[in-house]
Amino acid sequence: MNERSVFGFDRNTPRLVALLTISIVVMVACSSNAPKFTKEPILVRAAKATEKLGGTAAATVDLAGGHSTFTVQWKGGLLRGVGAVHGTLPGAHGQVPLDARWRGGQMYLKRSASEGDLGLTPLGQLMTVLPGQSLWMYGPTANATARVLAGLSPPDMVSALAVNGTTTTSKGPRVDGQATTQVVVEGNTGLLFNWIGAKHAELLVDSHDLVRRIAVSVGTERLAMDIKYSNVVPVVEAPAAFELKSNAPSPVVPNGPYRSVRGGSANHVEWAVQRAPGTDGATCWRWTSTPTLQVVKPNYLTDTRCFKAHPAGSDPVDLIDFVLTTDGSRSVAAVVATIPAGITQATLGFVGGRTQKATISGGLLTWVGPSAEPLGYVGFATKDGTINCGIGAVSSIGDLNNDQLVGNPFGSAWLCQA
Repeated sequence: MNERSVFGFDRNTPRLVALLTISIVVMVACSSNAPKFTKEPILVRAAKATEKLGGTAAATVDLAGGHSTFTVQWKGGLLRGVGAVHGTLPGAHGQVPLDARWRGGQMYLKRSASEGDLGLTPLGQLMTVLPGQSLWMYGPTANATARVLAGLSPPDMVSALAVNGTTTTSKGPRVDGQATTQVVVEGNTGLLFNWIGAKHAELLVDSHDLVRRIAVSVGTERLAMDIKYSNVVPVVEAPAAFELKSNAPSPVVPNGPYRSVRGGSANHVEWAVQRAPGTDGATCWRWTSTPTLQVVKPNYLTDTRCFKAHPAGSDPVDLIDFVLTTDGSRSVAAVVATIPAGITQATLGFVGGRTQKATISGGLLTWVGPSAEPLGYVGFATKDGTINCGIGAVSSIGDLNNDQLVGNPFGSAWLCQA
């Protein structure tokens, strides 16, 4: 085994691995300590029934990047069943194709996101394709990392919600002619997609212990499923062997000289933003400073970030790129973003809630300031409305006071929405 596991994580991902390990330990502890004579909780029964019968589910998902949909066919859970997922996830630059499969105890997820689309979140780490990797992430579904993808499998999502949190039940509405019980879960902390913090979930379970609807939310982000049952085993094929080999595309790199386009001095730091032409029509950006302010996970482990040109007629939201951010390891931090023509003013919001106005010149926004009060929100007023950009799940100034939405200010991707 080399330094990078089959699930795409390397030795520099201790926090995520620790969280995953804690989740698995809690799950095992909860299940093994249950008295044999006690009636199983409703969600434990529901997970088993939902896994046994199988069916199809239509899902909607709202992440920091926007709204999208996907469909699921399954029979059994991730560990022993088969399933396939097709659709999209919302990314920073538009819809990210979603193609996931499991069979024979193996999980396959097509890496089709660029580094900026889903950021440094657990989901982004799995779906970002880098040089030297295969275009498919694959590995055993028993691996703890597969828990990130439990939201793609109805029975596994129910199992994840049954692990911890406070559960209450009440009479629910009829669904497809079936009477249901509404189950509300508050404070569940299991890892699911990008969500590590406490979650709110609502499920409708019928008299046969089959889950008919699921909705899970963290702040403004949400995943919802409508489920139908068929007892049909879907045909799921593993990707071809050649698709699983390390055949990732070559990185976009600079192919011309860098020239400084912005510079200054702040808090005893001399800095400059530099730009160069890149391969495949891209523009590459580089940050230099004395002393060095380390850029957050630069493109392909270089000190540059290269962005391909946006298609003509792109939505203004998609034209905003946060090309460089620093990691906050020094007392000074920086954020650099390219802004569409015509936008000259911005509202800056800082973790804790303070705001100030900023002027944009030359299509470039640069902020250099104290890392103790990180920039976490940028808002723009346009002729068609407002564009809100934020770190992690931040989508408004009010979110800057919510630690769960802010997350790690220096390790979360910037995402924009109208």
